[in-house]
Amino acid sequence: MAWLTRFASIGLLMALGACATPDPEETPLAELGNFKLANAVVRTEAARKVGPSRTIELEEMDRVLTDTLTRRFSRYAGDKPYHIGVFVDGYALAYPFGPIVLSPKSLLVVSVTVFENKDLRKLNDPPKEIYILEQLDGGTIFGSGYVRTKEQQLNNLANQLALAVERYMAANAEWFGGVSTPEAVAAAQADQLEIPQATLPEAPSGTVTEATN
Repeated sequence: MAWLTRFASIGLLMALGACATPDPEETPLAELGNFKLANAVVRTEAARKVGPSRTIELEEMDRVLTDTLTRRFSRYAGDKPYHIGVFVDGYALAYPFGPIVLSPKSLLVVSVTVFENKDLRKLNDPPKEIYILEQLDGGTIFGSGYVRTKEQQLNNLANQLALAVERYMAANAEWFGGVSTPEAVAAAQADQLEIPQATLPEAPSGTVTEATN
């Protein structure tokens, strides 16, 4: 997987500051044209821990991510069904360890593919790689491992995953017969994170990794 070549950057990602991210249940729907959810399919069997992490059953991760994506995208009432496929490459559920001031956060690394329902044609190939960073309460100096259970951490990541996938799809609304607005494109672009090249000696200059924080 491409994300494995960026393993050295995981520590940096887990220590970055978090931005406030709305709950999917409270966030207005994006413009996705004629989109209607056929299925949200999550694959977790190959997920690996990246860095220090609590352990969670992959079946539980599959259930939580699938349920959250299904709840979010089932709200769309278009007339053409599409499938959303999410392959979980790696994860880290932050331990209560290390200096408190670093506020270590949890992380999810996924590859996302959107398919047409009729012939399962991929709308994006290769899959879109996205890094999901856990949202911490504004201004906290505590890492989430000190104040959240692993189940709460996973739910937080699942909520952010749903919104990140939605932003990516809204920036490509033409796939669904819609029109991507400048605001939608800007929202998706805001998820991009440039990793300092010092941490990625093997990556070509200008490498950009997608992340939400």
